[in-house]
Amino acid sequence: MIDERTDQDIPLLPYYVYEFRDPRDNSVVYVGKGTGQRMLRSFELDKAQLNSIEAKVKAIQDAGYTLQRVVVGRFATEEEAFAVEATLIKWVYGFERLNNQIHGHRHQNIRDYTQHLHANYSEISGIDIPRKIKLANDRSGKFSDDQRHKISENLIIEKLETLYTELINAPELSGLIIQRPDLSIPQDPQIRLEIGHEDVQLSIKMQLTGKDMILKLIPMQSSQRNQFISIVENTLKQPYKTHNHGNYAHAFDEYTQSVTSRSIGYNDHASMIKYILETLKRLQNLR
Repeated sequence: MIDERTDQDIPLLPYYVYEFRDPRDNSVVYVGKGTGQRMLRSFELDKAQLNSIEAKVKAIQDAGYTLQRVVVGRFATEEEAFAVEATLIKWVYGFERLNNQIHGHRHQNIRDYTQHLHANYSEISGIDIPRKIKLANDRSGKFSDDQRHKISENLIIEKLETLYTELINAPELSGLIIQRPDLSIPQDPQIRLEIGHEDVQLSIKMQLTGKDMILKLIPMQSSQRNQFISIVENTLKQPYKTHNHGNYAHAFDEYTQSVTSRSIGYNDHASMIKYILETLKRLQNLR
């Protein structure tokens, strides 16, 4: 009897986490996430990521070696891959020791490498104890069922916490007072940035879709709307103008050279930081 059975390849799981390693000392240079059956040579890096490791790659090549590429593991879902990627970056290797541009997806829920490096396991909000966030009193009736659903379903609080962590750790923004995420106005979940002016501050609003965020100028207090209107109209002047009876003004968009409600992807923290810095330059005469 002839055995007609044949070996058949089982497809690889679709998502993988990989490392770039320096073959000279086996140190990890970069950690990332990819998709597909074959390990791509480029590892799906965007321009910013390629720029971040360019100098390291050149140094390795100049020494006569080739950057080592290693797939650490494969996963059935993107969420699993994100979790492993962020854990390796923040807890196992340490963000400061790598050439990564970001800490990783939901990294605010992961303990930092420096804690086990120094054996100092301090209590962390969101890991050891619940986080606190400014919310409207739900019994006040300010939250509609639709708003509650969107805030929960679209992970608004987590996304704001992640953004907050990136902002307070950005050395370029060290001169600002960055407030914790604020959901006291249900339709406007935001992070406020005090710029050193008594009447004007910045606000990063997270859309309830969870997909985009918008930078605005707002009054320091709702009671200061008249002062805010006067500053926008008389000091900043055109093309700046206030909206909704002095509740806000759009920031200037250097790309379009206009004042507009420019949307930035919820996880594009680098672009938001750049936008904040551009806006601060425009507001220098206020500070």
